[in-house]
Amino acid sequence: MKISKNIVLKRIITLLQVLIIIPPSLLQYLSDRKMGVMRYLVFKKDVFSKEFFTSSTTFTYISLLSLGIILCIIFLIYSYTKKISNSLIRPISALFIWNFICLLYVFSYKFQMLLTYHFFLIAFSIIIILQYIKIIFITINNKS
Repeated sequence: MKISKNIVLKRIITLLQVLIIIPPSLLQYLSDRKMGVMRYLVFKKDVFSKEFFTSSTTFTYISLLSLGIILCIIFLIYSYTKKISNSLIRPISALFIWNFICLLYVFSYKFQMLLTYHFFLIAFSIIIILQYIKIIFITINNKS
Protein backbone atom coordinates (compact mmCIF):
# COMPACT_ATOMS: atom_id res chain seq x y z
CA MET A 1 0.00 0.00 0.00
CA LYS A 2 1.62 3.19 -1.19
CA ILE A 3 0.70 6.45 0.52
CA SER A 4 1.52 9.58 -1.41
CA LYS A 5 3.26 12.61 0.02
CA ASN A 6 0.10 14.64 -0.50
CA ILE A 7 -1.96 12.49 1.83
CA VAL A 8 0.78 12.40 4.45
CA LEU A 9 1.17 16.18 4.40
CA LYS A 10 -2.60 16.75 4.65
CA ARG A 11 -2.79 14.35 7.61
CA ILE A 12 0.14 16.04 9.35
CA ILE A 13 -1.51 19.45 8.97
CA THR A 14 -4.79 18.03 10.30
CA LEU A 15 -2.96 16.48 13.25
CA LEU A 16 -1.26 19.81 13.97
CA GLN A 17 -4.64 21.54 13.90
CA VAL A 18 -5.99 19.11 16.49
CA LEU A 19 -2.88 19.35 18.67
CA ILE A 20 -2.91 23.16 18.67
CA ILE A 21 -6.26 23.31 20.47
CA ILE A 22 -5.03 21.12 23.35
CA PRO A 23 -2.75 23.63 25.22
CA PRO A 24 -5.41 26.35 25.69
CA SER A 25 -7.92 23.71 26.79
CA LEU A 26 -5.43 22.26 29.25
CA LEU A 27 -4.58 25.71 30.61
CA GLN A 28 -8.27 26.48 31.11
CA TYR A 29 -8.74 23.17 32.90
CA LEU A 30 -5.74 23.82 35.16
CA SER A 31 -6.78 27.41 35.87
CA ASP A 32 -9.59 26.14 38.10
CA ARG A 33 -7.31 23.75 39.96
CA LYS A 34 -3.89 25.43 40.26
CA MET A 35 -3.47 28.92 41.69
CA GLY A 36 -0.14 29.48 39.93
CA VAL A 37 -1.70 28.77 36.55
CA MET A 38 -4.55 31.12 37.37
CA ARG A 39 -2.14 33.91 38.32
CA TYR A 40 -0.16 33.39 35.13
CA LEU A 41 -3.32 33.48 33.01
CA VAL A 42 -4.61 36.63 34.73
CA PHE A 43 -1.26 38.31 34.06
CA LYS A 44 -1.15 37.14 30.43
CA LYS A 45 -4.76 38.17 29.80
CA ASP A 46 -3.90 41.67 30.99
CA VAL A 47 -0.74 41.80 28.85
CA PHE A 48 -2.47 40.45 25.74
CA SER A 49 -5.42 42.82 26.04
CA LYS A 50 -3.14 45.86 26.40
CA GLU A 51 -0.45 45.02 23.86
CA PHE A 52 -1.64 42.57 21.21
CA PHE A 53 -5.43 42.47 21.20
CA THR A 54 -6.22 46.15 21.17
CA SER A 55 -9.44 47.42 19.65
CA SER A 56 -7.84 48.07 16.25
CA THR A 57 -6.23 44.62 16.00
CA THR A 58 -9.46 42.99 17.17
CA PHE A 59 -11.36 44.89 14.46
CA THR A 60 -8.81 43.72 11.89
CA TYR A 61 -9.15 40.15 13.14
CA ILE A 62 -12.95 40.31 12.92
CA SER A 63 -12.71 41.81 9.42
CA LEU A 64 -10.39 39.03 8.24
CA LEU A 65 -12.68 36.35 9.68
CA SER A 66 -15.72 37.93 8.03
CA LEU A 67 -13.89 38.19 4.71
CA GLY A 68 -12.88 34.53 5.01
CA ILE A 69 -16.49 33.52 5.62
CA ILE A 70 -17.70 35.54 2.63
CA LEU A 71 -15.04 34.07 0.32
CA CYS A 72 -15.85 30.53 1.48
CA ILE A 73 -19.56 31.07 0.85
CA ILE A 74 -18.87 32.49 -2.62
CA PHE A 75 -16.64 29.54 -3.55
CA LEU A 76 -19.08 26.95 -2.19
CA ILE A 77 -22.03 28.51 -4.02
CA TYR A 78 -20.00 28.69 -7.23
CA SER A 79 -18.89 25.07 -6.96
CA TYR A 80 -22.41 23.81 -6.23
CA THR A 81 -24.05 25.78 -9.04
CA LYS A 82 -21.45 24.70 -11.59
CA LYS A 83 -21.57 21.13 -10.22
CA ILE A 84 -17.81 21.01 -10.04
CA SER A 85 -16.40 17.81 -8.64
CA ASN A 86 -13.68 19.55 -6.74
CA SER A 87 -11.37 18.30 -4.01
CA LEU A 88 -11.45 21.77 -2.43
CA ILE A 89 -15.07 21.61 -1.28
CA ARG A 90 -14.33 19.72 1.94
CA PRO A 91 -11.33 21.84 3.08
CA ILE A 92 -13.12 25.08 2.26
CA SER A 93 -16.18 23.89 4.15
CA ALA A 94 -13.92 23.19 7.12
CA LEU A 95 -12.38 26.65 6.73
CA PHE A 96 -15.85 28.17 6.72
CA ILE A 97 -16.72 26.32 9.93
CA TRP A 98 -13.47 27.38 11.65
CA ASN A 99 -13.95 31.02 10.62
CA PHE A 100 -17.55 30.97 11.82
CA ILE A 101 -16.70 29.35 15.17
CA CYS A 102 -13.87 31.80 15.75
CA LEU A 103 -16.11 34.75 14.89
CA LEU A 104 -18.73 33.49 17.34
CA TYR A 105 -16.09 33.17 20.05
CA VAL A 106 -14.79 36.68 19.43
CA PHE A 107 -18.28 38.10 20.03
CA SER A 108 -19.26 35.75 22.87
CA TYR A 109 -19.20 37.50 26.24
CA LYS A 110 -19.05 34.19 28.09
CA PHE A 111 -16.00 33.13 26.08
CA GLN A 112 -14.32 36.51 26.66
CA MET A 113 -14.51 35.92 30.40
CA LEU A 114 -12.32 32.81 30.14
CA LEU A 115 -8.78 33.32 31.37
CA THR A 116 -7.49 31.56 28.26
CA TYR A 117 -9.52 33.71 25.84
CA HIS A 118 -6.48 35.13 24.05
CA PHE A 119 -4.75 31.75 23.94
CA PHE A 120 -7.81 30.28 22.22
CA LEU A 121 -7.86 33.16 19.72
CA ILE A 122 -4.19 32.58 18.92
CA ALA A 123 -4.82 28.83 18.55
CA PHE A 124 -7.82 29.44 16.28
CA SER A 125 -5.74 31.84 14.17
CA ILE A 126 -3.01 29.24 13.72
CA ILE A 127 -5.60 26.58 12.84
CA ILE A 128 -7.18 28.84 10.22
CA ILE A 129 -3.76 29.68 8.74
CA LEU A 130 -2.94 25.96 8.56
CA GLN A 131 -6.26 25.36 6.80
CA TYR A 132 -5.38 28.03 4.23
CA ILE A 133 -1.99 26.32 3.75
CA LYS A 134 -3.76 23.01 3.23
CA ILE A 135 -6.07 24.57 0.62
CA ILE A 136 -3.13 26.16 -1.20
CA PHE A 137 -1.28 22.84 -1.15
CA ILE A 138 -4.31 20.99 -2.57
CA THR A 139 -4.71 23.63 -5.28
CA ILE A 140 -1.05 23.35 -6.29
CA ASN A 141 -1.24 19.54 -6.42
CA ASN A 142 -4.42 19.61 -8.52
CA LYS A 143 -2.81 21.85 -11.14
CA SER A 144 0.19 19.61 -11.63
